[in-house]
Amino acid sequence: VFWAIATGESETGVTMHFMEERIDAGPIITQIRFPIQADDTYSTVYEKALSCVPKLVKQLADFFENNDLEAIPQDEVKATYFREDRTIHRVIFWSVYGAEQIRNLVRAANGGAFFWFRDKRIYVSKCTVSETNRNLTNNISVPNGTVVDVSDGISIKVKDGVVTLIELHDESGKGIKFSVGQVLQ
Repeated sequence: VFWAIATGESETGVTMHFMEERIDAGPIITQIRFPIQADDTYSTVYEKALSCVPKLVKQLADFFENNDLEAIPQDEVKATYFREDRTIHRVIFWSVYGAEQIRNLVRAANGGAFFWFRDKRIYVSKCTVSETNRNLTNNISVPNGTVVDVSDGISIKVKDGVVTLIELHDESGKGIKFSVGQVLQ
């Protein structure tokens, strides 16, 4: 679920397949796909996956009751595999990531995406993206990771737009204050 959202996939699903020595390589018995909406988070996609389980189990039972059905070999070219996400995968790198990449990471991490500020982890639970900001007019150029506005959240310039942080807190759960012109790493 984490990687499907973090990589910007538009759909995901749940699959029953035969096990083989290699991870997720066995022939597919049944599969249910569903869309990932722009506002979905880890929690909402996980709930969608769980809601597929009864139907998936019914299809599995039908497969074994109906002797003329065959499992479908997986197409190695289309197959993807991501290892379990780790702490490093949840770090926001302001000077490297694009706006949508950051938004997807925040959605995927379900409140666990963070960046470092004054030797503290600052967690981001909700953000929005835009192409520009009212303070970035007249060809003003600022480094990626610069706070450019603090009016409707904390707006940060990134390589292809602006990310506005709507909900954030430090490790203790306290809110954080930023000022325009601060550069985040």
